[in-house]
Order: sequence, then C-alpha cells, then structure tokens
Amino acid sequence: MPGTGRKVGRFAAGVLLALALALPGAASAQTSNDEARRLFDEGVAALQREDYATALVAFQRAQELSPRTILLYNIGMCRRALLQFPEAIEVFRQYLAQSGNDPAAADTRAQVVQLVAEMEVQLSQVTVLVNVDGALLYLDGAQAGATPLVRPLRVGPGSHVLEARREGYRDARLAFDVMASEDTQVQLALEALPAPPPPPPPVTVEEDDGGVATKWWFWTIIGVVVAGGAVTAGVLLWPEEPPAPADWSIWGL
Repeated sequence: MPGTGRKVGRFAAGVLLALALALPGAASAQTSNDEARRLFDEGVAALQREDYATALVAFQRAQELSPRTILLYNIGMCRRALLQFPEAIEVFRQYLAQSGNDPAAADTRAQVVQLVAEMEVQLSQVTVLVNVDGALLYLDGAQAGATPLVRPLRVGPGSHVLEARREGYRDARLAFDVMASEDTQVQLALEALPAPPPPPPPVTVEEDDGGVATKWWFWTIIGVVVAGGAVTAGVLLWPEEPPAPADWSIWGL
C-alpha cells in the first residue's frame, strides 16, 4: 500500500515531536491541566509501544481537557496508523487551521500537508444501496447519514462494517474490505418485522335475562327468608322460660 512503508519512520518522528512539544505546566495547580498532562504522557507511552488505539483515546481525552494544537497532530497520526483516513484528514485539517503561520510549526505543517495528500489518493468511494429509504447508516460504529445517500462514503483501505437501522425493520449488517483507491458498491436489505397482532375486541357486558337467580325479586325473597330464618333460629335458641307456678286457689270461694 503506498505510503505505508514509511509509517513507522514517520511515527518515530511524530513521537519525537510530541516529546519535544510536551504539554507545559506539569506543576500547575489546576487539576484539569495536570490530568491533561498525565493523559498526554500516557498517549506517548502507548505510541512508543505502537498501541495506537490506546494512544488515540488518551490524546482525545487530553485534548478535551486542554485543547492544544499538538494534540490534534498526535490524534491525526494515531488515526492514520489505524487506517482511519477520512478521520485523520479531518483532524489534520483542524491542525493546519489552528497552527496558522507559526514559524515553529512550519516543518510540521509541511509534513501534515504531505500526509493529507497521500491519504486522499488512497481513499475509496463506497456506494451504498439500501432497499428502504429513511434508514440510518453506521460505518464502523459512527453514524454516516441516512438513506438514500446523496454521495458515496469515503473510507480508508482495510476492513469495515456497515449497518442500516430503521424502526419496524430488522437491522442489516455487512462487513466488507476495500483496497486503497478502490471504489466499490455494497448492498443492504432491511427485512420488515411482522406486524403486531391486533388488540382484542373490547369486552361488552350483556344483560342476563335467563335464570331466576338474576331477578331482583328473587334475591329480595332470599333476603327475607334468610332474615326470617335468623329470627326463627333466635327464637329456637332462646332459653325456655319456666312455666308459671300452678295456682291451686279457687277463685270466688
């Protein structure tokens, strides 16, 4: 692949530059600056062992805490090493815009311009065809637009994963490889999910006109009978009074 043979050498130069332009103010009392410096050193250490993914995360977090131009350079170098050419080009252009006409950065700016030109010619154009409009596309986990796309996606050489998502459809996923400067076309087919079952019909209460148990007068009679039974039971259970004593007197005598 053009340009990759000099990657290690340029990274060595990039690491030396990063070390020479390390974040100043390690003794600063500001916690954010101290943390940014720590993350910067962590990224440099990762670069030295060629762990570009770890270095990228460290530099990005440091740049969030302390937005310094040198961090953009290091982020761009990491993305280039990871073959993330479109992202590397974008970051390098930010570096060029922020470094301005600084004489101390003249050599670095010239190197960045050359790196951008080399990556531009290695980009591939990927035309994406999806059978459903309005689906969101994700390229390597990052949102890349919605269907239908107005222009092809630009990707660097290597392996990529394309996903399409839309409500009411199963997600579609496709892994593909591209060579440097190779235009290609990929297709994704979204499958509609089965329609949910219709809701059950509303329950209607119908008047029951059958059976004597449904009549109001039936329950009235039952109530009377029950009440009467209760009274009867009360009478039956009441203690029986002793009979009146016999009166042996004879009235009228």
